[in-house]
Amino acid sequence: MTRTIRYGEYLRNVSLVEHQISYNQLTPDIRLDTNGKIIPHVAPAVSLNSLDVFRLVKTHAQGRFMEQFRVVIPLAAYLIVFLIFILKQSVSAPLGMAFGLLGVIIGLMLFLEGLKLGLMPLGEAIGHTLPRKSTLPAVLTVAFILGVGVTFAEPAIGALQTAGPLSLRHPQRLVRCPGAGGGLRCWPGGHTGYPAFNLWLEPQAHDIPDPGTGPGIVPVCIVPA
Repeated sequence: MTRTIRYGEYLRNVSLVEHQISYNQLTPDIRLDTNGKIIPHVAPAVSLNSLDVFRLVKTHAQGRFMEQFRVVIPLAAYLIVFLIFILKQSVSAPLGMAFGLLGVIIGLMLFLEGLKLGLMPLGEAIGHTLPRKSTLPAVLTVAFILGVGVTFAEPAIGALQTAGPLSLRHPQRLVRCPGAGGGLRCWPGGHTGYPAFNLWLEPQAHDIPDPGTGPGIVPVCIVPA
């Protein structure tokens, strides 16, 4: 009985070359000392030339760049189409906008890489070690303090401090209430407590976003949780 296959699949199978080697060729020779004990093998240091380093960095950076490219460019294209065809306005300084979008892509790429190498390991270390060495009240206390601290460190909190005195009678609440909400976010089920703190704010401030989604509190507090 004949079977139909794609020509591309046929080419992949035809061009596939396999080489079988013995596992003994991959392992070092066993050496014994004078007492007959096996001498541990010390692997030589990996030596990379400039071309190998460039290829490794290029492959890694290209993948990270394309991830952000697929996120930023469609959004920018949608906004440009909306600006031109709906609002009937032209795009001013397109060259500067292109450089700005390139900066956004590179900035997001470096930012996420920094999170993976910096903040996330800290959050994982706290989340794995603290519950084993402390009681539940101590864990909740540390989590609350940590949540408040990283919420105060959010860039958006600085914007709230600047905008608050312009329109509100109690601008300090713009910072304190999201900070307390960020602390509750680190508790089990604490996300339900954040709206209650908004009731303390002025009516004009009820649309403040949840502090549990900022670039600081996510890797530090959400990962341990």
